[in-house]
Amino acid sequence: MELSKRLEALRSFLKDIDKDFIAIGFSGGVDSSFLLSACIRWSRVPVYALNVESIFLSDFARKTIENNSRELEVKISKLYFDPLSIKEIRENGLYRCYFCKKNIYSRIIDSCRYLSKGKYLIFDGTQADDLKRFRPGIRALRELGIGTPLSDFGFTKGDIRKALRTWGYSFWNLPSESCLAAQIGYGMPLNELNLKKF
Repeated sequence: MELSKRLEALRSFLKDIDKDFIAIGFSGGVDSSFLLSACIRWSRVPVYALNVESIFLSDFARKTIENNSRELEVKISKLYFDPLSIKEIRENGLYRCYFCKKNIYSRIIDSCRYLSKGKYLIFDGTQADDLKRFRPGIRALRELGIGTPLSDFGFTKGDIRKALRTWGYSFWNLPSESCLAAQIGYGMPLNELNLKKF
C-alpha cells in the first residue's frame, strides 16, 4: 500500500473514533511523535500524551521528549515508575521488556481510568518494522488491549519519517534510541550504578 493510502486509512480510522478521549504512550521518539501528531490532526476527541518517567531514560531521551512536545504544541502528562522495584526487570532476563512494558502501560491505564469509566482508547507507537524484530513488549500491549494503529495500517519507519518531513517537523530524521537497560547485556542484573555508565 502506498504511503498516501496508509495515511488516508489512518485518518479515516481516527476520525471515526467515538470515545471520551485517546491517550498516547509518548516516548518522544519518531514513532510516538508521528502517532500523536496524527491523532491531534484527525481525531475528533481530546488527545492526551502520557510519558512514564524512569531511570531507564537517558538525558538525550528526556530532552527529546521536551523538544518534540514543544514542537507538537502538546503538554505531556508525566507518570513515574521505578523499574528496579520489579524483580523480573531488575534481573534483566530475555523478557525484561515484556515486564517493563506491562508495568508502564498498567500505570497509563490506571491514569485513564481515573478520567473515564472505560470510554477511552490507549495507543502505542509500535510500527510495522517492530513486528519483524524480537520485541517481547508487544505481547504486553496485546494482553492489555493497547492499540497499535501504526503497525495495524502497515506504517514502516521510513513511512513515518517521510510523513513527518512532509508535515514540516524538524525531528523527522531523529535517530532511534533504545532505553538504557537495552545497553546492558541480558542476564546482567540492572542497578543504578551500571545504568549511570550510559
